[in-house]
Amino acid sequence: MTQFLLDISDIPSLDRQMLQVTNLSSATYDLNIDGHQIGTFSREELAAGINLALYSTPIEQQAKSIDWTADDRSKLSGTRSDLMTEGTALPGETAGVKTLDALDAKMIDDEYHNAQPKPHSFELKAEP
Repeated sequence: MTQFLLDISDIPSLDRQMLQVTNLSSATYDLNIDGHQIGTFSREELAAGINLALYSTPIEQQAKSIDWTADDRSKLSGTRSDLMTEGTALPGETAGVKTLDALDAKMIDDEYHNAQPKPHSFELKAEP
């Protein structure tokens, strides 16, 4: 399904993280990022450029963790809204809202922290 969506859409031109390496001597190479194998590529593919956005990489995992936190914050906001509109008769409603606000502030801090650019180690190993 993913390949089908890529074929019929313009996603590859919008989401590009290009890695291009030229003047390689071996025919094929294993690409590792932060010790995780991403794939095996020919010298021709690497010379033309590999779009890392199409592979599962540590960079993608960083982006997903930010997305998950944003989704959790959205759910938290809904809970807070429900508590404020429907929970006025509940004991401890004010304390509950304050607790949710504190959790939201922590999640915002986590989002900003996790969104900071991080250095990554790229390694190409020639296949024998």
